[in-house]
Amino acid sequence: MSDHLARAARVVHQFTARGLGLGDALTELCEVSVPATGADMAGMTLTDEYGRARTRAFTKHMVTDIEEAQYASGRGPCLEAARTHAACEMQNAAGEERWPEFAERAAGYGICSTLSVPMLLGDRSVGALNLYRHADGPWDQTSAENAQLIADLSVAVAEFSQVSALADNLSKALESRGVIEQAKGVVMATTGVDADSAFGVLRQQSQSENRKLREIAEELVGRQRREQ
Repeated sequence: MSDHLARAARVVHQFTARGLGLGDALTELCEVSVPATGADMAGMTLTDEYGRARTRAFTKHMVTDIEEAQYASGRGPCLEAARTHAACEMQNAAGEERWPEFAERAAGYGICSTLSVPMLLGDRSVGALNLYRHADGPWDQTSAENAQLIADLSVAVAEFSQVSALADNLSKALESRGVIEQAKGVVMATTGVDADSAFGVLRQQSQSENRKLREIAEELVGRQRREQ
């Protein structure tokens, strides 16, 4: 494994160990992709739940402006790579006819060639990793393979973030449910009402005080413990 790919693996490890946030991890992977592929700069396009594409990470600010030409026109190599699930390259911006808006914008920044590789989650595309060079000509096989590997690692990072957030939310929901059940028990023991009525008492207090039900429950359980 090259030093660049080893660095990419370390970024993933740091992220899963919660040493890096999602945005920082994706930016680091963009940074790694530059020397790993011989590019001069890189950007990462991700699509949201509505299919809208946006640049989520980049190595230079000009990347966002170049890629905005694709989003505005609806055509360009990163969108094509995401749509076809295959690598897509532009070898010479001056002679590019497939994506005129993108090619013109890229050439304005001195970019001659680009390579976009898809970011795939199973059979679903979530975006593309986009590489930019000032030199024209085709990208070699090693550059394309390294780009795809880093794109795959970026997908793993993004997916881990979603799974981790879901797990955190589930854990919080279970904790809330537990403390609410305890509070219901306190109300039942002190008033003699049934479980449904006890929950109604808690909900009514929550609404009248404009506070979260969990806060009411925690306060009640805490007070009951202090009085024991």
